[in-house]
This record gives sequence, C-alpha cells and structure tokens, in this order.
Amino acid sequence: MEISYDPTVSDLVESGLEAFRTNKTIRRNTTVSSCLCAFIVGALLYYSSNNFELSAGCVLCGAAAAALCYAVLPKTMAMMLRRRSKKFLASPSGKGALEPRTFSLNSRGVRIWSKSFDKLYPYETIAEIRLKKDYIILPLKDGTSLIFPDRAFPDPAVREEFLAELHSRCTPAVH
Repeated sequence: MEISYDPTVSDLVESGLEAFRTNKTIRRNTTVSSCLCAFIVGALLYYSSNNFELSAGCVLCGAAAAALCYAVLPKTMAMMLRRRSKKFLASPSGKGALEPRTFSLNSRGVRIWSKSFDKLYPYETIAEIRLKKDYIILPLKDGTSLIFPDRAFPDPAVREEFLAELHSRCTPAVH
C-alpha cells in the first residue's frame, strides 16, 4: 500500500508541536527557560516600579508572570512554529520540505520518500500509534515522530486498512 500526498505548512507546524509535546528534553528546556525569563522580567518590573526596593511583591509578580507564560506557552509555540516554518520554506534548505511525498508499509518498516529523500523507519522503533484529529501520529523511540495527515488517504476505508496493517506489523508493546 503506497499513499502519496502534498505536505502543507500546517503539517510542518503540527510536526514541530508534536516534537514539543513528546520530546521531554525539548519541552522541559523550552518551558523552564521561558518561565524563568518571565519570572525575572515580572520581578524586575515590580522591583523598578516599587522604587527599587526588594519585597515579597517582587517574587509574587515574578511568579504570576511565570504562571502566565506557562499558560500561554502552547499557543505561543504554535505561533512561533508557523512563522519559523514559513521562513524555513523560503530558505534554500527548506526547498524540499513541501515536495510531494509517498509513504508505505513494507516487511521491514514504514518507508517515506520524495524526490530529495528516502527513509525507512523499522517497526521496532515505533513507540505507539496515536490518532489525533486530522493526523495519525507515530512517536518513535528516539523522541521524534512520524505524522501522516488524514487527507493523504483517498477515503476512510484506506485509512482504516493502513491502520490495521500497521497494528498487525508493530510490536505488541505498541498501543
């Protein structure tokens, strides 16, 4: 079974967001650095508006800024990834990112290829099979993910056939 599709900017953004959600190192580093910066900015703003006197208000204002940052971080990440994806696509290295691509299941794994790349992901590297609105997501054991948009499948029956074959070929530890 071979399925071809044209990737979109939304697919690139979803791929980046999936990396943020599933890769613990990326998520931790981004969250900690963003919240720490927000804490410092919030504390300094209170400190400067309070005649440069240290008080508990500095800590509380910093904590409020960090909490606000933590709450809006996912939306901010999506916005930043959209902008970064558009810049990447305009660069020479992003030239092939939106090339039509094909994916298939074979006896050894999931193969994805286009004019500029060809990669095989063995079934044993797939950590799980996750269904999300508009995407089939295959997080890999190395912290990356394969993402297949539902629109790539010509109809729901082909999508279900793909999923059934994928489930039959993956290790029992896959959900």
